[in-house]
Amino acid sequence: MKLTRLILAFVGLFSLPVMAQQAQPLDVEAARAALSAKPSRNPVKSTSPIVKRSYERRAGKGLAVETGAPITVEVEIIQREDGTTEEHPFVSLPILFVVNSDTLLDATSRMNADQMASILNDLIHKENARFALQGHTSAEGDTEANQTLSGQRAASILAVLTAKGVPSSALVPLGLGETCAQFSETAPDSQRQLDRRVLIVRMK
Repeated sequence: MKLTRLILAFVGLFSLPVMAQQAQPLDVEAARAALSAKPSRNPVKSTSPIVKRSYERRAGKGLAVETGAPITVEVEIIQREDGTTEEHPFVSLPILFVVNSDTLLDATSRMNADQMASILNDLIHKENARFALQGHTSAEGDTEANQTLSGQRAASILAVLTAKGVPSSALVPLGLGETCAQFSETAPDSQRQLDRRVLIVRMK
């Protein structure tokens, strides 16, 4: 009898409902403030090849913010072959994808993308802003497959945004694969998850 109960309990562990993953809600006001920070103007516009991309969090000092309120922004720093640099504010869009797919996983991810569309529409129409949609993956898996997947995910977000009225002419989808991954393929999944992202980067 005891053995039977133990077996039933063991089997029961595998029949428990699995908690579905869910994206965190987008902080709409914080995202709007961050993307209102215009990129710093470079004295020379360079088309030299990019040799490095890095990402920093910093105070909004020196950036022209529409509200004038002090904010903390995340900034992409581009270093080019000719020695010039560019800085672009960005927001990491809180979304989750189905594994190895460009399909959004949950309702919160879809809602976040819809809310981002509203923010981008405002900035594009008021300020003639332009944005890059950067798809990133974590470091594990095949490099070429990661490159392809990141491009598909960026294109997927482009489709969602344009379906909500964001002009495609103001958006550039860009797959960067694992080239900017911060954590190794042997890092805990909780860290590698941070590298699986889509960034909304203000280019103009």
